[in-house]
Amino acid sequence: MNDFDSKLEEKILNFLKDEIGFENYGSALERGLDRIRPVFSDLLDNKMKIITVGGTNGKGEVSYNLGQKLLINKKKYGLWSSPHLLSIRERFILNGENISYEDLNRNIQECFEILNEKNDKLSFYEFLFYVFLYWIKGKNVEFLILEVGLGGRLDATNLLDADISAVVSISRDHQEFLGVSLKEILFEKLGITRKNQLLIHGVKQKYLRNLIKKYCIENQVYEIGIFDQLLVGEGDNFHDYNLKIANLIGIELGLKRGNLGINRPILRNWHFSFEESELYLSGSHNVEGIRQLGKDICKKELKPELIVYSSSRRNKVDISNILRSLLAYSNNNCKILVTSFDHIKSIDLETLKGIARSINSDRIGVIETWEDAFRYSRNKNKKRVLFTGSYYFISNILHDIQITKNIFSGEFKIKNF
Repeated sequence: MNDFDSKLEEKILNFLKDEIGFENYGSALERGLDRIRPVFSDLLDNKMKIITVGGTNGKGEVSYNLGQKLLINKKKYGLWSSPHLLSIRERFILNGENISYEDLNRNIQECFEILNEKNDKLSFYEFLFYVFLYWIKGKNVEFLILEVGLGGRLDATNLLDADISAVVSISRDHQEFLGVSLKEILFEKLGITRKNQLLIHGVKQKYLRNLIKKYCIENQVYEIGIFDQLLVGEGDNFHDYNLKIANLIGIELGLKRGNLGINRPILRNWHFSFEESELYLSGSHNVEGIRQLGKDICKKELKPELIVYSSSRRNKVDISNILRSLLAYSNNNCKILVTSFDHIKSIDLETLKGIARSINSDRIGVIETWEDAFRYSRNKNKKRVLFTGSYYFISNILHDIQITKNIFSGEFKIKNF
């Protein structure tokens, strides 16, 4: 965050918005990969080892953990990650470092000119992935880690053939694109596998694991499941599962078992300490993600005194279940505030008010902005505040903190939690 430049960030994002448009997974998925395969053809011929990481929750965590293991073992790697939280540069990682603003802007301009000359049209996500492959092609990396954006079968990352694929977990999310049942969602995720290559997975549900075995036999895919192989212990949590998946991938890539590097998971969480306040930010965008977060909160005994939740547009029943889970996992004296945020994908405040009223709990309230929620915490002397929900919501807060800084006093000490 120290090198975040709001002016350069805004310049790049404004160019993308004006020339490419907003991210629209739905229309991109409907059009499929055959449409864009010729556009990417010059970028798909490579000798890098490809690791494609999909799943509902935890794929970013696995990708980051694996990247750190490769770095510690002095292996050159590139990492494509999505979405970004604070800076768009987070999507473009080389050997543990984000791309510079100068390199990103230059590569975006060059790719835009190349595609414009050919009259090739890509979505926001597809264009950025094209830029990533264009940028990484000349970097002489040995390994390429690709975090799937949505689903798997029709995601742009699936243009490349994975030497190792990972499906981290399966739960309900993005049902409008991936299907309503867990079985439908699973088969969208399994689309990233390849014949005679390895699948490593952390799918917990036994009936889904049986479906994976059948799929892998029929499609000649080798598979290792951390639950099937009894590689998880009773004391392990969701983050431990993700670390073990990253460890397994590292072993399959030839990293020595005793030299995998890290033994504690790297999380994409934020912890701000200043004055007497503790702010925790953790993206958890679906019911299962919230449940895992709730278990983690209980285990670490964070005991938030206020939880602030916001969502992108999604099923009302899902949001209701998420709020009920937050009620169940938090203390009785913990207030839960739902809010909206400034983003094209944010759910509207009136819808949230209706969902909150339907739960009929005096612990749930509605507030207009996250800044208002923070001021509420100060007025009510609630010193431990957890912000959670959509990654776009977390991104919005991080962005506001960096740019405005006007509602805070003192210096931030930032650490993971």
